[in-house]
Amino acid sequence: LWREVVDAGREQHVGRYVDSRFVDHNPNAGAGLAGVRRYFSARPDRQVEPWIKAPVVAMLAEGDMVALVTMQEHPHPARAGRTYTTTWFDMFRIANGRITEHWDDAVPGEAHTDSAW
Repeated sequence: LWREVVDAGREQHVGRYVDSRFVDHNPNAGAGLAGVRRYFSARPDRQVEPWIKAPVVAMLAEGDMVALVTMQEHPHPARAGRTYTTTWFDMFRIANGRITEHWDDAVPGEAHTDSAW
């Protein structure tokens, strides 16, 4: 899912990975397959790479939960031309081989297009 949909913008592949009863706790995304497709349809299609674009800090799994923590670089708000680094997390509940639920640290109205859900 991450490489094909999140990084490469191939929203047509959502059905391979996401359950039709999917619930997204990101306040900027929609529920179900249609919501996920709509959310990622704004991203340009890119080549599917064999790796995740953002540097992976950690990937943890326990039971039906998987968390992915990635590094994010942003323009520094007070120092023109400089950047700062922080982390972003995405957590998923998996059932029957598909993603059924998602959480991240997005806030309402935030346009996060690097690699986050």
